[in-house]
Amino acid sequence: MNRYVYIDTSEFVASNFDVLGVRFSALKARCLSAQIVLLTTEILRSEIRAQIAKAMQEAERQIATFRSKAKILRNLNVASADAFFGDFDVSTSSDLLNARIDLFLQECKHEQVGFEYANSKTVFEDYFSGKSPFGTGKKKDEFPDAFVVNALATYAEENNTNVFIVSRDEDFQSSVSRYKNLRHATNLDEFLSIIAHERDFAIPAVEAALNGLRKSIEDDLAAKCRSLPFVYTDPDGKITSVEFVYGRIHYELLSVDLASEVATAQYVVFGSISFQYTLQFEDWVAAVAAAGTRKGLILDREPLIVTDGVSETYFGHLTLAIVPESEEILSQDIEWTLPKEIAVDPPLALARETKAWADEFDDDIPF
Repeated sequence: MNRYVYIDTSEFVASNFDVLGVRFSALKARCLSAQIVLLTTEILRSEIRAQIAKAMQEAERQIATFRSKAKILRNLNVASADAFFGDFDVSTSSDLLNARIDLFLQECKHEQVGFEYANSKTVFEDYFSGKSPFGTGKKKDEFPDAFVVNALATYAEENNTNVFIVSRDEDFQSSVSRYKNLRHATNLDEFLSIIAHERDFAIPAVEAALNGLRKSIEDDLAAKCRSLPFVYTDPDGKITSVEFVYGRIHYELLSVDLASEVATAQYVVFGSISFQYTLQFEDWVAAVAAAGTRKGLILDREPLIVTDGVSETYFGHLTLAIVPESEEILSQDIEWTLPKEIAVDPPLALARETKAWADEFDDDIPF
């Protein structure tokens, strides 16, 4: 299970664009271990560049003010003083910081969400109705955020997942609350805390609980499959017996949601079931001819009995609610997607049986 996350511009600004610091390094480590997929947009990169340029221009003004007020230091003629009065180029400094952020995103293996996901009709309807992130104030300023949120919501829905949006912007937060597949974290520390709790504590506890349920889930699937009727697709034969051989399951974690001290996990379960069955044909010559194994064969062997097997894989959806602290299972619910019947068509087994029998008579009738 991967967590998808979008880090808003406000978080980059609040962290002083320090992608080499502890928090962003922790984020990158989670990305590299395939626990997190970092999502970006063109708007995000444009906003970051604009904010860096703005911050660099402010730095240039502050440097000029400092140099004016601290000009006495020029008289020292020492290296430590020269550092305060060296050249400062806004464009070069901005390029260096932008390159560092671009490299960070590449190292995180970020995925860019295109704006083909955004529904412009919905965005404009929100604008004219005053829904979040639009308000009664600077409405037009919120268009970028509105397109981002809408695109991420569509992306999440189409990929059957949830997306965390990390933003200190209150308008962003109110927008996220309108979509069932979006989650909000106020800052990167909060998001990393959620991931740490999930990955390092809740998920291992859920996996341990599920491993303890494996046998009962396999037995549940086997019991349901045993009750399914077996149908032979050719009316010339009939199934006389069915024997269950084995059932195995494996599962894939879809999501874990934490509510206070309870973890609710969603799994897709794959169940492999095998049966052995026996077919009997009263008019076995007709059955052989229908199976395309031999034409015009007139021999005396009735009835013909053929034994074969069938294996099927069925899907289920499992919901577990547990207390991670104690691994106590509060509830479990599994829904299997099963057919109404198991249809079998064994021409290969029929061919093997009739050929083996015919070989005893050393006849030359071709198959």
